[in-house]
Amino acid sequence: SSTDKRLCRLSYRQRFLSSIQLYCMYEATRTDDPFLRRDPRFPRMVKTALPDDEDTVQASATWEAGGRLSLSSSIRCVSSDYSDYHVDEDRREYSLSAWLAPLKNLSFTAAFTLMDTDIETPASFSAYHYGSRTALLFTDSTPYDSRAVLYHASAQYRLRPRIFLSG
Repeated sequence: SSTDKRLCRLSYRQRFLSSIQLYCMYEATRTDDPFLRRDPRFPRMVKTALPDDEDTVQASATWEAGGRLSLSSSIRCVSSDYSDYHVDEDRREYSLSAWLAPLKNLSFTAAFTLMDTDIETPASFSAYHYGSRTALLFTDSTPYDSRAVLYHASAQYRLRPRIFLSG
């Protein structure tokens, strides 16, 4: 058998008052036999953990003021299902950013991003999470959660038409 992937995407983009831009998107992906590949050098490796079903929702808004200031925010949520491995994954990403150019040759950028992932899967590591070996017998799945927080700040100064200082 071979991989069969079906994708459906609906999106909407709108600009209001020439300074506000909105974007919304929903995407559904359905995959049969994801990345099925047989390689004689690796006889036991025939599949990967790519999702069978994946739903993505994304929304963003940007506000621009006079060519010197811009503020943006976005949210992205992804829900994935891996039926061969009985894994459910939910990811959420939140982002805020700002750009400011107070002078003709000077600009500043700042951003904040939060990424949160929850994975639910049957596993033999329940004893680690629950503190006793007997917990392994009574638990069907083990949560794997992760969170990343990113901060970014930078400045750029145009010294000459082709020379920029940034940091």
